[in-house]
Amino acid sequence: MAVFDTSFHQTLAPEAFLYGLPWEYYQNLGVRRYGFHGTSHRYVSQRALALLGLPEQESGLVIAHLGNGASICAVRNGRSVDTSMGMTPLEGLMMGTRSGDVDFGAMAWIAGETRQTLSDLERVANTASRPAGDLPVFPPTCGCWSRRGMRAMPAPAWRLKPLSIVSPAILPATPRRCSVSTALFSPAGLARTRC
Repeated sequence: MAVFDTSFHQTLAPEAFLYGLPWEYYQNLGVRRYGFHGTSHRYVSQRALALLGLPEQESGLVIAHLGNGASICAVRNGRSVDTSMGMTPLEGLMMGTRSGDVDFGAMAWIAGETRQTLSDLERVANTASRPAGDLPVFPPTCGCWSRRGMRAMPAPAWRLKPLSIVSPAILPATPRRCSVSTALFSPAGLARTRC
């Protein structure tokens, strides 16, 4: 038996999964937003509806999967309608080692200035980045936060903003409740963080 982490997001509409790139990249290469953490988002949405006693067909949820990998997903009537991750897990929120969304122009400029290759920059964005760049999140002594760390900590939360603002517009209102009935945070690994 195989479970694909992207399968929950196969219900995304074209306006949610297509990039603003030439059509042939999608048609010939399959370049599109696939989304990840689908097994987590599906489980959390089903479990939340059961615990809250809400019918699936009248539900609107925004789920944040927050851990070393992080994503946010809008779920309408039990189906994924938007997600922060794209063709790869690199798109979206800042994560433990991933940069999340970065302007491609910034990466092209860095490549030109530093003579790094596309492979070099992909490695940096995937494995050598985090909310504060090269900042250790906790100082070795676990005493107090550094100034740089304190400035960097709101950045991952700030990045949650775009989908949480857009989602109310895509989740329909029902006679009984507003557009988004519930926002859920799934602390995938956050509880295990310690000094």
